[in-house]
Amino acid sequence: MPTPVVHKRHRRMEMSFSAFYIPKDRVQKPSAQGEDAHFIHAEKNTIGAANGIGSWAKYGVDAGEYTHQLMRNALIAIHNQRPPNGVVKLREALEEAFQKTMALGSSIACIVTFKDYYLHSINIGDSGFMIVRNTE
Repeated sequence: MPTPVVHKRHRRMEMSFSAFYIPKDRVQKPSAQGEDAHFIHAEKNTIGAANGIGSWAKYGVDAGEYTHQLMRNALIAIHNQRPPNGVVKLREALEEAFQKTMALGSSIACIVTFKDYYLHSINIGDSGFMIVRNTE
């Protein structure tokens, strides 16, 4: 019996990144980004977002400081990774970021990376992401 011929259509896949902040307290702090933070590492097709836990404010803690440090440390950890297969090790990056974050606070976090037609993710808390293909 002959082997069937499979025609593969190779299309270029890409990941688009964007971020937009609307702080809760825009009147008193118009330039502030609020309690949320993100990073984008376009070279490694990786994006991360963290949402600070606002209830820290009753203890005088700025949850935004925590999330900004966490995402900055995650970006640095990802940038410094040189995995042999080129796939970002998200768990290692988030663990390293957590260990190096010295600010008080806590947050939820989500990081996704795209490599060779595969999307990898790590999610802590009730954050998440959405996949949109052909505007759907």
